[in-house]
Amino acid sequence: MLLSGCSALQMIANPPKFKFSDLKIVQAGLLGSDLAFVFEVDNPNPVPASLNGIDYELFIKDKSLVKGVHKERISIAASGKSFLRLPIRIKYKDFLGSLNDLINNRNVPYRLKTALKVGPFSVPVSHKGTLPMPRLPSISINSLKMQQTGLNGARVLLNLAVKNANAFALPLGKLNYALNLNGKSVAQSKFALQSKVAGGAQSNIQIPIDLNLLKLGSVGLAILRGVEPKAKLDGQMNFEDPKWGSAKQFLKLFK
Repeated sequence: MLLSGCSALQMIANPPKFKFSDLKIVQAGLLGSDLAFVFEVDNPNPVPASLNGIDYELFIKDKSLVKGVHKERISIAASGKSFLRLPIRIKYKDFLGSLNDLINNRNVPYRLKTALKVGPFSVPVSHKGTLPMPRLPSISINSLKMQQTGLNGARVLLNLAVKNANAFALPLGKLNYALNLNGKSVAQSKFALQSKVAGGAQSNIQIPIDLNLLKLGSVGLAILRGVEPKAKLDGQMNFEDPKWGSAKQFLKLFK
C-alpha cells in the first residue's frame, strides 16, 4: 500500500541523526584538492527520508574559504544507517600566500559547518580536523656539463633533478632562470618544460644554455681549460594545472 505525502511526513516523527564519519581526498594536486566529507546517517523512522540539500561553510585557519548549498537529493533508507558525501573543491592559493608556504604548512586546521535538510528538519552538524597538504617538489642541480666548446662560445648542458614526493603527477610549466658561474651572471632566460613528473618519481630535465666565452673573462677561460665552474641558479618554476590554475616555486640552487 502506498503512503501519501502527508502520511509519510507524519511517520517521520524524529529527525534523522547525522554525524561526521570521514574526510576523503578524491583527487589532489599541488595547487588544490577535490574533497568529500562523509556523514553517517541514522534514520529511526519506519519510512525512507529524502535529503533535500546541505548548507555548508568550510573554514581554513578560521577563515571562511567556501560556502554554498549542495542541492543533490538523496534518499535515506528507513530504520537503518547509510552514508552520504558532501563534495567540496578547494584551491590552496585561497589561503596560502604563495606556493612556497607549503614548506611550513604540512597540515592545516579546518572547521566544517553544515545544515542537512530532511523534510521539516534542518539538522546542524559541525566538525573540526586537519587537512594534509601536498609537499613541494625537491629541485636540485645534478650536473653542469660542457656539451660543445669553441674559441668563441660554448653550450652548457644544465641537468636538473625534480623529485615528486606526492602520490599525484606533477605538471611542469616554464622555468625562468638566471645562471651564475663563479659569481658572474652568464645567462637569463625562459625554458618551457611541458612535462609531468609521476607520483613518487624523479624526472631529470636537461636545459641547453649557449654562452659567449669572450664576454665571460676568467670564467670563459676556465671553461676552455675544462674546469667546471661553481654554479648558482636563481629563478622560479611554474606549475600549470587546468583544474586548479598556476603557481610559482622560487628557486635558489647551488652546485
